[in-house]
Amino acid sequence: MKKLLLLMGLVIGYEGNSQCPFTVQLTSSGNCPRSMLILSTTATLTQIVWLNGPTVLSTTNSPDGSVIHTGYIGYYATEPGDYKAVLTDKTGCTVTTPIIVILPAVAADVAISATATTICEGSPITFTANPGNGGVGSGSGPAGGFIPSYQWQLNKTPTGTDSSGYTYTHFNDGDTISCVMTNAVPTQCVLAKSNSIPITVKPAPHVDTAQALSFTSGQRLLLDAGASGLISSYTWSPAAGLSDTTIEHPVASPSKSILYTLKVLSPDGCGASGTIALKLFIPIRIPSAFSPNRDGKNDILYIAGDPAISRVNDFAIYSRGGQKIFQVHDAPTGDPAFGWNGSYKGHPAPSGTYVYTISVQVSNGISETLQGTVLLIR
Repeated sequence: MKKLLLLMGLVIGYEGNSQCPFTVQLTSSGNCPRSMLILSTTATLTQIVWLNGPTVLSTTNSPDGSVIHTGYIGYYATEPGDYKAVLTDKTGCTVTTPIIVILPAVAADVAISATATTICEGSPITFTANPGNGGVGSGSGPAGGFIPSYQWQLNKTPTGTDSSGYTYTHFNDGDTISCVMTNAVPTQCVLAKSNSIPITVKPAPHVDTAQALSFTSGQRLLLDAGASGLISSYTWSPAAGLSDTTIEHPVASPSKSILYTLKVLSPDGCGASGTIALKLFIPIRIPSAFSPNRDGKNDILYIAGDPAISRVNDFAIYSRGGQKIFQVHDAPTGDPAFGWNGSYKGHPAPSGTYVYTISVQVSNGISETLQGTVLLIR
């Protein structure tokens, strides 16, 4: 009985001869030149003959009739063709293996291109592989061949996925990218190495991100965004309240809460940015708890007076579930008559934590909104 199998590049042939007391298995590591052909048998052999078609490639004999080998026997198939082996045991029985076909190697080439070769630190580059020939046989690949597979290499180390495109961001100066292409299973007889693309990386400056500072009305602050590196230009925005938008450390005199952004550029055109959030501090004085038990002490929740606040635009109290319990508009500060007495619809509100929101008019005419919690104690 003869049987020939092809499983993911592994070729297996079996041969049995009813007149001989042994069987042999022939396997191959692939279908391309330089694949290894391996015989496996338990017979005590005295001769092995390798053939490519009708041509005898190799003959191994026992010089004195003793056993020359048992177990596994290997042979490199260096050329395309139809390979088989003829084995003879010590009794003189001969077994011929089925044929394993080694396909011809196909000349292939692949070139890669890049969206850029000189970048700023942290910038991405996309590479594309352009195969000149991807394989042989039927299929949808280049030149009617099987679709090729790709192994990208960063500094000759495998990277990326099996794709004709590759994108990477974290390059170092002097890194190189190349690609090795093979055609897909079942042949895998195409191997091509691409050109190598060196990458030049220019250093980018640094700016601290997401700083946050508080200030009081009328205060002047020297801004420092933590810029470092080679910097040729500074640009702050918005310009409101800044002494100069083109220097590293401008003086800020904002009239309200504001978010400043600094963008810097290096001499090579590499940029970085960061922000400084300035929050206007409103000195609202409101207790964290009150007890409306009519003892004349801390019975009313109201906003104490402060010269920095000219008016309370809105003062509202909410339950933890979001229900509005109390609200007053256009009220002065420091007046208990515009505060909450702890009741809701004429009935005492239960003890617990409540949320308040306050919108105030600052003395410079700017409105600010604040939120907090207060504990009602009974």
